[in-house]
Amino acid sequence: MPKRIPEETREEIKRLYDSGNGISPAEIARQTGVSYGSVYGMTRARQRINPETGKTFASQTEYGDYLTRQRINPETDKPFASRGEYLEFRTRQRINPETDKPFASRGEYLEFRARQRINPETDKPFASEKEYEDYLVRQKVNPETGKTFASQTEYGDYLTRQRINPETDKPFASRGEYLEFRVRQKVNPETGEHFKSLSERQGYLARQRINPETDKPFASQKEYLEFRARQRINPETDKPFASQGEYEGYSARQRSQKVRNRELGDFIRRRLKWIGLNQSWLAEEIGVSRQAVNLYVAGKSTPRGENLRRLLSALDIKESTNLPKSLEDLIEERL
Repeated sequence: MPKRIPEETREEIKRLYDSGNGISPAEIARQTGVSYGSVYGMTRARQRINPETGKTFASQTEYGDYLTRQRINPETDKPFASRGEYLEFRTRQRINPETDKPFASRGEYLEFRARQRINPETDKPFASEKEYEDYLVRQKVNPETGKTFASQTEYGDYLTRQRINPETDKPFASRGEYLEFRVRQKVNPETGEHFKSLSERQGYLARQRINPETDKPFASQKEYLEFRARQRINPETDKPFASQGEYEGYSARQRSQKVRNRELGDFIRRRLKWIGLNQSWLAEEIGVSRQAVNLYVAGKSTPRGENLRRLLSALDIKESTNLPKSLEDLIEERL
């Protein structure tokens, strides 16, 4: 199954191609880890003329949107309004093997795809599309820190800071500022005017989607998010999330857990350096594999129960040891 290229990586390819340094598709492929064929396809569109504007296409996305508008939507007998609408239509033609029914949305399809992939960090299927994309991002190195990106958010913020805001001639300060700028360049088909904010565009997009529960368009972005939340399984209960609020609460706990995992990993690394021993020694002391300790140090998993007790003993971590409050809480929770 081919890997889907994350939006942030697509933006990075565009940035490199537009840098004016004459970087070849082959070099862009090497720097981004994307296949040469994919990079070539994304950059080749920039050489084509858009018949609607008489100018070259600004991106592969614009070219794809143009081609999409030449297709007729069999459900409406009108041209597809956007690439997104076309992909949603295509998705609804696919059967979800888990339900034997057509996928209700592109999001549901991507979630299904993610669950078919094995997470090398856990040897278990990815629980969600977000977990899969976060994993891909953690394989990339942040040039600003020399360390791998900790999350999709950190990666997106890094890419954003490489772009210049045409309104200020300064780099965008955040991903949010960049997205707001991007949205203001788009025209709202309902009003014929540019969108004023990201929330306005999200509301518009939500109203273009059909709610499978009512067979009517979603009334708002909030209603759409509530529906999406109910399609997701809460790993803590093995039941669908009851609401968007419950899903956001779960996501917040996962983010907090990841932060604490990284803090514990950093602490283990510093402790090993202080006592002059390595991860192989620690693995033998705990009675786990070298790979398991590597995951602890990388902050990608944490030991529990007896393994955690052995780790604390091996590193001579006692109650009197000056630990950050977050690590004390984590240890208390896992013991």
